[in-house]
Amino acid sequence: MADLFVKEGDNFVPYTVKVVPESDLLAAKGGLESQISTLKAEVEDAKKSSDQHYQRALKGEADATALKTELEPLKVEAAKVTQLTTDLQAATTGRTEMETRLLGVRRLELVGKFKLPTEKAKELDNLSASQLDEVEKTLTTFGAVPAGDQPPTRRSFDTGVPGGPGGPEQPRGRDLIKEGLRSSS
Repeated sequence: MADLFVKEGDNFVPYTVKVVPESDLLAAKGGLESQISTLKAEVEDAKKSSDQHYQRALKGEADATALKTELEPLKVEAAKVTQLTTDLQAATTGRTEMETRLLGVRRLELVGKFKLPTEKAKELDNLSASQLDEVEKTLTTFGAVPAGDQPPTRRSFDTGVPGGPGGPEQPRGRDLIKEGLRSSS
């Protein structure tokens, strides 16, 4: 048999073949096989665990994709909500302006209808629509007569009666009596 040399450090030393009994080899093989089976079992457990995590990851990705698909119509709806909010604010502003104008017209109507003096008209500026209605009811209840509905002038002994449209004023009653006395004398 040829001599074999093995390098140890800087020197080469002759290699000697050692004979190991078969029982030692079988014992070593059995120990290694048990270690291999233990390691295989650990690898299988790790695979199962990683497969479970992988399956969860796949399910998570599928759920995320499904949610994204469901989210698309909601984005469109969110844009509509934004537009409707803007429209609502514009309508509210317009309504407020119209209410303010309407209250102004209502105040002017009361001032003109009941011929209210300026200082009383200024008191109407801070009233709401329902308060203006109450003012009108109160004025009517307590005998304020609208300007267009003035009762005819009552005849009295000392006042004349206004003439018809464009006609002269009728003479007063006292003047008629004096004239009647003069003519009888």
